[in-house]
Amino acid sequence: MGMGQMPFVKKDNERGGIMRLSTEALEQAAWLTKEMIRFPSYEAEGKRALLRWLEDYIKKEVPQATVYTYDMDTTEPYFAAVLRCEEAKFRLMLQGHIDVVSPEGMEEPYSGREEGGNIYGRGASDMKSGCACNIVAFLEAAKLERTGEIWLVFSSDEEYSAAEMGKAFSSQQLPVMDLAVIPECTSGKMSVAHKGNAWLQVDFFGKSAHASDPSKGKNAISMANRFLTKLEAYLEHAYDQQEDPICGKPVMNVGVICGGSAPNVVPPKCTVKIDKRYLPGDTVDTFIGEMEQILAQCKEEDAAFEGKVSGIVDCTPLKFDVNSPLCQRVMQAINRVRETEVEVGFLPGWGEGGFIQNFGIPTFYLGPGLMEEAHTPTEYVPVKEIHQVAEEMFQIVLETCVEK
Repeated sequence: MGMGQMPFVKKDNERGGIMRLSTEALEQAAWLTKEMIRFPSYEAEGKRALLRWLEDYIKKEVPQATVYTYDMDTTEPYFAAVLRCEEAKFRLMLQGHIDVVSPEGMEEPYSGREEGGNIYGRGASDMKSGCACNIVAFLEAAKLERTGEIWLVFSSDEEYSAAEMGKAFSSQQLPVMDLAVIPECTSGKMSVAHKGNAWLQVDFFGKSAHASDPSKGKNAISMANRFLTKLEAYLEHAYDQQEDPICGKPVMNVGVICGGSAPNVVPPKCTVKIDKRYLPGDTVDTFIGEMEQILAQCKEEDAAFEGKVSGIVDCTPLKFDVNSPLCQRVMQAINRVRETEVEVGFLPGWGEGGFIQNFGIPTFYLGPGLMEEAHTPTEYVPVKEIHQVAEEMFQIVLETCVEK
């Protein structure tokens, strides 16, 4: 099926007294998922091709929308479309990312094959199906009298840097919103929080010497070993009294250690890279302080010990207050079209919402697909979850931006 062949929802389709998406619109969300999977958006040209396709598609189907593409000459282009409203009372952002991880290990990564009620391919779960849900909600909003402004925004660098959204808000290419919804693969659950994710590098400095007389050198690997021994002891009870009711406890992992050039050379340098998932309300400064404290202990025991902490990346945490009036409104809107109340929890990984919330924008995640399937050779998304989330996105639009 080619672009534009899928029928759209009728404006006043109501079921059970609630305005809802038609069967055609639900099928459209699944169709869009398959179409977007077919673009190899792991590579820069695939990203650009998909965003150009989306630009043409939105302009054709919603002529009244204003559409922008930014940084198309780079490896991190992004897309924005807006349905404007005079004297808007609310500004909603339906955000997502169209980039995917490597298709390595997949037999047909870009086929968009549908079988047994599932759609397969790279990005099926993370998160082209979610982007399709947002597109359908945006298209249907265009047919209604609105009291709010609706933005459809797609980045293409979430999987490795997530810098574009921060740049977009900092440069005021995007305005500050009243709410952002991101359809990461949550299996239809409402994820209102995630931990921060910071990486630090600890460098240890020794002195090179011939291994025939190690006493003439300073072994940087041995320094790293002493540091890591103390770190392991520290972590046994470091977070006994720290726990978020949604996200749980902080966790830390030593993921990389590099040092030395040959067995017969005393290594003059060793580097350790450490990952910490820290709680909402905390900052990377706590992580830095922990590492510096352990380095100081090592220095107290050995004056020749030399180590230095430096930052690699800091992805800030997110938390949307479930007791806030806005969150309660959104939950009520979602529950209007569910047989059971939406489950509230946290995103086990990290998403762009952390950076978006830094600009004062309440943000949460709600999307189709299994987090466990994201990035795997068998990645898929159940069609029924696409249908459900598309309906729920539409209800969020109705609740916040449509005349009641």
